Amino acid sequence: MVLVNRLRMVGYRWRGRHSRLRGLLLLLVVLVAIAVPLFRVMLGWDMIAPVRRALLVARAHITFPLLARKDTTQGEKLPPPTSSQVVLGSLHPSSFKLVLFAGPVSPCSLKSLPTYRIVQKAHPNLQMVLVFDSPKSVVKQAARGYENERFVWVSDSGRQYASRLNAYYYPRVYLLDSEWRLVYVQHYRTPSQRALMNSVARLPKEVQ
Repeated sequence: MVLVNRLRMVGYRWRGRHSRLRGLLLLLVVLVAIAVPLFRVMLGWDMIAPVRRALLVARAHITFPLLARKDTTQGEKLPPPTSSQVVLGSLHPSSFKLVLFAGPVSPCSLKSLPTYRIVQKAHPNLQMVLVFDSPKSVVKQAARGYENERFVWVSDSGRQYASRLNAYYYPRVYLLDSEWRLVYVQHYRTPSQRALMNSVARLPKEVQ
């Protein structure tokens, strides 16, 4: 009888300790669930973001030189966007074309348009073709703020046109003559503003 009582006492103590352990484990899970989001918001995001940027840069250093091998050569004739892709504006057959692959419509992709507006006004025979990786409705909405400009707005939401011209990053600038032959293409190491100036510098006198 004494032995039975002792066994019962041991069982009670074990169940009590087991319950406390389960409670502590549950508390630890709750604290971790709360701490992880707080860590990412208050400190973790700032620590993780540079790491992610470094990984993206490292990947670009590896992949971009390989993709650049597929670039078209100077003087090669490139296709224009299809009529179904043109949202606003019309392509002038006698004009040089500066084609900008701007990526998705966003405040970041639209902030450079005032500079392109200045270049467009300074060179009437140079036509700006803005290619966005967004649906037609989104591109049309963005174009409403530039209705008086001579821009050609193109929707390339499936990136078919970008793939044909090997626009593997954005923004990327192409300068084409009136026959859609390549005059200049932006190198991935060249900043966008410099690429724009390089394009303008390669315009013939009659276009300048």
